[in-house]
Amino acid sequence: MFISVGTGSRLKASVPKALVPVAGRPMIDRVLDLYAPYIEHAVVVAHPSFADTLRGRGRADVTIVEQPEPTGMLDAILLATPAVRERVPDRVWITWCDQVAVLPATIERLAAAEADEPALAFPTVTRADPYIHVVRDASGQIVDVLHRRPAARSSGCLSTRAR
Repeated sequence: MFISVGTGSRLKASVPKALVPVAGRPMIDRVLDLYAPYIEHAVVVAHPSFADTLRGRGRADVTIVEQPEPTGMLDAILLATPAVRERVPDRVWITWCDQVAVLPATIERLAAAEADEPALAFPTVTRADPYIHVVRDASGQIVDVLHRRPAARSSGCLSTRAR
């Protein structure tokens, strides 16, 4: 599992995004605890400016990988891949530290969906104004992913194709 974390600059936070409290608890702790029944280890991608702070939190079930320059979600995943492969996992789940509103029932459904060992289990929700838009064909298969740039939100147009 990768948990990719940022510096918190867009949140105007005085701490890294992973440590921003939500209902009194850091985001990273909420997400790690949410997934704890289903994972043995987490690989967290962090900026070097706070990687040691995360390491110092004393969690043996977490490996920190440093990403000096934030270059996107896919790059963070690829950067963490060697650390994940070292552990030879049966499965890999990917999420972000700011996904604090995911319900335990959603994680249960994800675990159940992977029981048949699909190549990919990709939970999605339908939103009226999505930031990431999943395009499906008539049979429900994902055929494209569109990503809205923050500046484009007011224009209502989806402006970039995900890599």
